[in-house]
Amino acid sequence: MNTTLGETWEEAVGEKLDHQVLMDKVVRYTAAVPSRVVYLTAGIDSQRNRFEMYVWGWAPGEEAFLVDKIIIMGRPDEEETLLRVDVAINKKYRHADGTEMTISRVCWDTGGIDGEIVYQRSKKHGVFRVLPVKGASVYGKPVITMPKTRNQRGVYLCEVGTDTAKEILYARMKADPTPADEATSYAIRFPDDPEIFSQTEAQQLVAEELVEKWEKGKMRLLWDNKKRRNEALDCLVYAYAALRVSVQRWQLDLAVLAKSREEETTRPT
Repeated sequence: MNTTLGETWEEAVGEKLDHQVLMDKVVRYTAAVPSRVVYLTAGIDSQRNRFEMYVWGWAPGEEAFLVDKIIIMGRPDEEETLLRVDVAINKKYRHADGTEMTISRVCWDTGGIDGEIVYQRSKKHGVFRVLPVKGASVYGKPVITMPKTRNQRGVYLCEVGTDTAKEILYARMKADPTPADEATSYAIRFPDDPEIFSQTEAQQLVAEELVEKWEKGKMRLLWDNKKRRNEALDCLVYAYAALRVSVQRWQLDLAVLAKSREEETTRPT
């Protein structure tokens, strides 16, 4: 190990997760939104020629269901592109109980583009509904930190502890699959729909591996994608951050929400 002259050195920690592990978690949904889901969040990844958005449904115990994948091609600074993102954010999804659901909270990546683009959309959709985020690749950071006050641009720019989130999510992705009809805390499930989930998305979700990196005289642990595409993973991180901030800032309780939803749908008309 060479630690002189500020040189860097890195080594993988553990084995890289195989994408087939995720393909084994594919289940058939009875509707766009499965019956146990009570809350929808989304993560948006910003690229120079497109936006990618993944919508995730959450059930009690943070059981997660991938609900949708939307790719919006176009320049991120063009209004026509952003209008299509608006449509995606406001899309309605049919729940298994027959009701319609909308996305409750969105975390939108500001990296790689002019952050002002995301700030303006946050104000358009509601500063609490669409949260601009920036990644903080520092081990031990909270999954998401929301400031108490708006920034000078009038929005809440949140910091996402990407390494912390990835550690949590990789542990959940690695877990053995359980039957679709069995409610399982922390389980991650994918739809039997190649338009939303295929080997491509599975490979992106497992694109990163944990490495030890010796840098400037210090040993760091970080997640590295080795230049593999990882948009699906980034979007899952943002969608999970949207869930966590809903719990922390607005006291979201998935179990209470599930009970309330059940009472509403079984109430005599």
